[in-house]
Amino acid sequence: MPQPEDLMRRLGRGHCFTKIDLADAYNQICLGPESQKKLALSTHKGVLLQKRLPFGITSAPGYFQEIMDQLTQDLPGVAVYLDDILVSGNNAAEHLQNLRGLLQRLQDKGLRCRLEKCSFAQPFVEYLGHYLSKNGIAKGPKTDAIMKLQDLNST
Repeated sequence: MPQPEDLMRRLGRGHCFTKIDLADAYNQICLGPESQKKLALSTHKGVLLQKRLPFGITSAPGYFQEIMDQLTQDLPGVAVYLDDILVSGNNAAEHLQNLRGLLQRLQDKGLRCRLEKCSFAQPFVEYLGHYLSKNGIAKGPKTDAIMKLQDLNST
């Protein structure tokens, strides 16, 4: 899994930001025949082969992240953490170009977005518990609570 700090540093001073959320993230990933056999379910009607990656499988997050990293590795201004994709650019034109590249790639691979959870061309965005803007990275509202929990656990 990528470190959130690395993802935010990559895009933290962008001109504007677009946040894309994939719909039913894992369930959009088709499984090959060998994986289907390994994830088979025994039912009263026989064996059910799952054709898509189900939620609840221990290795699913890492596998899904690997797929998304491979899908976006050559796209500039794009950072991915599981099903949350962030797009930025140094100016409005570059941001739009990066966004078009991502959306085209998602369409080519048949991946769908959840439009109601997406936000486009925003001056700042909350991402992985932090705020990103052209001014850089700032702590989000829940960061202090998490830090206090960590302090309590270390004592």
